[in-house]
Amino acid sequence: MFLRRNHSMPRRGENIWKRSDGRWEGRYIKDRDMKGKAIYGFVYGKTYAEAKQKKQLCLSELGKGKTDPKTECLFEAATQAWLQQIEEKVRESTYSKYRRLCSSYICPFLGKITLDNLTEEKMDKFTEYLLKNGGASENTLSPKTVLDILTVTKQILKYRKIDVNIKLPKQKKPSIRILTRNDQRKLEEHLVGSEDPIRLGILFDLYTGLRLGELCALKWSDIDFQNASVHVRCSVSRIQDPDPAAKKRTKLILERPKTESSERDIPLPRFLLNYLLQHRGRDSAYLLTGTEKLIEPRCFSLKYKRILKSCNLEKYNFHALRHTFATRCVENGFDIKALSEILGHSDIKTTLSRYVHPSMEMKRREMDKLSVIFNSSAVFSH
Repeated sequence: MFLRRNHSMPRRGENIWKRSDGRWEGRYIKDRDMKGKAIYGFVYGKTYAEAKQKKQLCLSELGKGKTDPKTECLFEAATQAWLQQIEEKVRESTYSKYRRLCSSYICPFLGKITLDNLTEEKMDKFTEYLLKNGGASENTLSPKTVLDILTVTKQILKYRKIDVNIKLPKQKKPSIRILTRNDQRKLEEHLVGSEDPIRLGILFDLYTGLRLGELCALKWSDIDFQNASVHVRCSVSRIQDPDPAAKKRTKLILERPKTESSERDIPLPRFLLNYLLQHRGRDSAYLLTGTEKLIEPRCFSLKYKRILKSCNLEKYNFHALRHTFATRCVENGFDIKALSEILGHSDIKTTLSRYVHPSMEMKRREMDKLSVIFNSSAVFSH
């Protein structure tokens, strides 16, 4: 004797059940929200078989077009595969940044969504969420941070050959205040003559335009006194330590500069070279410490701000020195291509669009050149 299976009864795990009103209800996952949480669809029938048939029809409709198995994996799996693929190809600090963006912003919202379910509409909602509530304690994120997150997301999709349009948010050009000539003169008067290596470093940056990490990594051996130049080969940054056994969550690293063009030789003006000779340290010592121990960018920035405060100057951030250097070079007729290479830019457009801040004095000087046209114009010769 054996029991025949009742084909009108639901199987365990099918998500089909009989309601109190006598109808049969079936539930299925039709989508996922930005956090990967399931969004359910429901079907109803007079019998179990009818509800099951309707559910299978809905799942079949959802499954149409899923012929490529590469699209059926979760976004978080694609993210991990992409991170593994680029780890050996980018700088350690770059990889750390990508990994942080993926773990903090991308995977918590897109991780549980399958690649085939990623649509332009979902990406628009993701972008909107990041701009409005994506930060800590659901605060807003800056357009620059959102742009970085979406750029990484696009790279992951490109790696998996998934074509989804992602609209990048418009980004306002950051406002960088360069030192006025009076403020620069005031700062230089405070710096010159001091034996403090921090003050020497600030003066050095005013006339070389190094990035903060590059300046912190600079040793006296990088200065070629014979050829009057400085070799930029390294950069310092603090990144998250991925080692779970590490005592600290972050670590200080010394690595090559951000791009190939950032590794460069910068000619030094004669007056700066003579000043450096008067304060020359051991080749093995760092310029900013005078010892074989380097200073991290954050600590140097704090010292820099204290020096500005002691000079009663406005709170220019350190990057303003680099912009000030570029602007002074343009004001003095520098060749733009040469300036671009000195700054370590891979594209001359970056130099022109981001680092040149013409003063009103400079604009007036350029406009006065129209006097030649005015003086030679026949209209005004009578």
